Amino acid sequence: MWHTEFRVSGSSVWLGTVHFDKEAKTKSRRGLLIRQVDPDIDKERDALRAVLVRSKCIAKIDDVAVTEPMAGKNAIGNPFFTDGKAIVAFLNCREG
Repeated sequence: MWHTEFRVSGSSVWLGTVHFDKEAKTKSRRGLLIRQVDPDIDKERDALRAVLVRSKCIAKIDDVAVTEPMAGKNAIGNPFFTDGKAIVAFLNCREG
């Protein structure tokens, strides 16, 4: 999660990303860590949504389209597919 300088209706805006590493291993003698992500990158977004909803800290949660649905490969050649949506959650956490 990253705190931004943006505000919506006076509230701070935070950005985040989630992904699931199916495998992480070192490659070569230099010890470079190579990750292989789960190609269904929306699965982790949906898992995050479930955690946020269970937390009872959500005032509102919506889907927003950030890109067209697509499939491809990331910079290191891992395949992926997405519906192109992100979640926007408005938090309302209170102690007690």
